[in-house]
Amino acid sequence: MKISLPSGIILVMVLVTMIAGCGDQTNPVAQEQDYSNSQRGELRTTSSGVAVEVKGSFRGYNTAEKAEKSSQEEAGMTSLLSTLAATPGGPYLNFRFLVEIEGITQGSFSEAWLTETTVEVVEYREGNESNPASARKLPGRTTYGNLILKWGITTNTELYDWFRDVTEGDISRAGMSVILLDEEMVERVRWNFAEAWPVRYDAPEFVALGNDVAIETLEIAFEEMDLAY
Repeated sequence: MKISLPSGIILVMVLVTMIAGCGDQTNPVAQEQDYSNSQRGELRTTSSGVAVEVKGSFRGYNTAEKAEKSSQEEAGMTSLLSTLAATPGGPYLNFRFLVEIEGITQGSFSEAWLTETTVEVVEYREGNESNPASARKLPGRTTYGNLILKWGITTNTELYDWFRDVTEGDISRAGMSVILLDEEMVERVRWNFAEAWPVRYDAPEFVALGNDVAIETLEIAFEEMDLAY
């Protein structure tokens, strides 16, 4: 005997079957985020993508947790740099400094390059030495590179005037210092230069489509350098 059901009843039965089927399925995201087993530890994904074991249940890859971990690590690095900058003995950061030049009031610079100091090697050998292939190495002259200062151009012309005097034969030597400051703007390290005088001046470069500060550069020679704390 064939029984025909109204179309509305058939539709309701299909919906009930689909809902029942969905209820038996496990949410893969929830399972991925929180999956427990009988192990003693838990695996968590660090910001580098490596699973590490910690106490608790086993937990798989979690994007939100990874992002939070990465943010915490960045904050920790920033805090570490601040701590290092404020810690007596350093290390100190390189963007807080002053320049003092005897007889010149301008002291604000964007860059100060302290170039190399080298000691020349003098080789010496006597004819009666047993090893003919080697020579003694003795310290020779100490040579210094030039100090380079850069700053944004203003109406203050003291540094250029100093260089111009040299070009006119009036060499005015001066003592000067580059001073490293800590986070509290307290002096920590000082490089002192003796008998300094300018040997080169570079005017700013001008570009119509540029968007930079016009920079002057002065190169300074000196005869001695001393480091003081």
